[in-house]
Amino acid sequence: MLDRQPVNVTAPSFQFAADPVAALREARRVCAPGGKVFIMTWGEPGSMEVTALVAALKPLLPPMPANASGPFALSEPGKLEELAKRAGLTPREVFEVDSPWTYPDLATALKGLASSGVAFKAAETSGQAAVDAAHRAALAPFVQPDGSYRIGATFRVLMAEKAG
Repeated sequence: MLDRQPVNVTAPSFQFAADPVAALREARRVCAPGGKVFIMTWGEPGSMEVTALVAALKPLLPPMPANASGPFALSEPGKLEELAKRAGLTPREVFEVDSPWTYPDLATALKGLASSGVAFKAAETSGQAAVDAAHRAALAPFVQPDGSYRIGATFRVLMAEKAG
């Protein structure tokens, strides 16, 4: 008989799923009994600098569907735990991960920021020049003396467990 370790599942971006509870139930299904499911989302928007970059694209995007919850839907304290419980998982620990975004120069920052799904959608809707202009303006406060950019970002992570 093989001694198997529990299989863990890492699952970001549940706030973008059409049905976050169903998506998390699927993560629970593929997780081994006693295994952990890690759910990651943005930190609280009021406490991090990167919110300015997210907000900069909002005017360039089509209106959100009425049932859309937005990028910070799970950022409030207690929301990840609530989601995990609804999906049949046991919340164990919530922790914050400081993850600043750093870029050596403006060209690299613009290229990196343009690679997100939201930026791609904004470029489809309003054009790449508008996206670059919005990012350029939002980046201005974060330029460092050496010409690099550092933007504070935090992610909230929940470690939940599948019953054994």
